[in-house]
Amino acid sequence: MSPFFANYGLHLRCTLSITHAGPGTSPNPSAEELALKYYAIHNQAKEELKRAQAKYKETYDTHHKEAATFKPGDCQERDYRLRIRIR
Repeated sequence: MSPFFANYGLHLRCTLSITHAGPGTSPNPSAEELALKYYAIHNQAKEELKRAQAKYKETYDTHHKEAATFKPGDCQERDYRLRIRIR
């Protein structure tokens, strides 16, 4: 779904088409129908974002390693020439 579709409810096109509506009909949807349409589009966008977040979380979690825990008095070698004592 493109951001343009999420905001305007239609796909961006470079063509112009003119249609004539019959008598007593309007080519424009009512405000309630339009609001429901945008509500559905935004709900779909939210669901897609949740799915993408879950996918990225799963990918991150497969490569993530827990950080080592250090206690006072443990030695940690940060550099070959330097040893740091954690107090």
